[in-house]
Amino acid sequence: MAAPTLKIDGARFIITVDPERRIIRDGSILIEGQRLVRVDKAAALQHVTADRVIDARDMVVTPGFCNNHMHISYAHATRGIF
Repeated sequence: MAAPTLKIDGARFIITVDPERRIIRDGSILIEGQRLVRVDKAAALQHVTADRVIDARDMVVTPGFCNNHMHISYAHATRGIF
């Protein structure tokens, strides 16, 4: 069985964390399962279909970025999780 696919389509900006630190205007992202498989201009992915599509036209997307920042004052909200 193939992994489900997700396409984040037409983002105003995609700020990559790749070695080139590219910023892609009007970009799309294709995800298969848990893997980012392609990050490119929306025009390059316009014919790619996916199980789910998110319209990101007014969004800035940062694929691969994980925000692990947390203030100690949030500890009461996460008690028992960590």
